[in-house]
Amino acid sequence: RFQAVFLTSEQVYFGKITEVTKDTIKLENIYYLRNGQFDKSGNINAGTDVSLAKLGNELHGPDDVMYIERKNLEFWENLKNESQVVTAIKAYEKANQ
Repeated sequence: RFQAVFLTSEQVYFGKITEVTKDTIKLENIYYLRNGQFDKSGNINAGTDVSLAKLGNELHGPDDVMYIERKNLEFWENLKNESQVVTAIKAYEKANQ
C-alpha cells in the first residue's frame, strides 16, 4: 500500500513505508510532486500545475530509498488504491516495466 508522507519542510513524498523505528522511517518506491505543493492540511495549493516524478532520475542519481528522521515528519497517511496519485503511479510503473 502507498503512503503520502508530509514533512515539516512542507515537502510531500509518496511511496511505501517499509520500516519504522523510534528515530526514522524508511520510504521506498518514491514519487514526489513537481511544480506543485500541498499545504499542511494535505490540500493542493490552488493555481499550481502538478506532475508526479519518480525519485532516481535527478542529476545526482539517488537510490530509490529514503530514510526520514521522525523529527522532520509532520504526518503520513495511507492512500486508497483508486486515488489519483496511486492511479498515476500504477500507470507509470506499467509504462516503464
